[in-house]
Amino acid sequence: MVLAAVSQDWSAVRHAAPAMWAQRDVAIAVVSQAWAQLGQVSESLRGDEAVVLPAVRADWRALELAGPAARSSRAVMLAAVAQEWQTLQLAAQAGRPPGGPAAPCPACGH
Repeated sequence: MVLAAVSQDWSAVRHAAPAMWAQRDVAIAVVSQAWAQLGQVSESLRGDEAVVLPAVRADWRALELAGPAARSSRAVMLAAVAQEWQTLQLAAQAGRPPGGPAAPCPACGH
């Protein structure tokens, strides 16, 4: 029932139990309509590519709210770079251990 309501209007989740932010299908429906709400979903879902990708496709700035696993996803980074090429810097940083050499860019493999 919550998913049906959220699919019509993401703000319906405000009237649902807080645990709804941890439901994957609800989170996808919400961030597909309002990318900035990615910051409200559970931390584990912020690392889920299926949850993060619709938010990033809507606005590359959703990367700032995404978890490390999602930021290292090739699909997520390509979606961000398609909107703002300067996110390549974020892609390079995502693959670099602190003080270590740069790993291949998750977006392009270089």
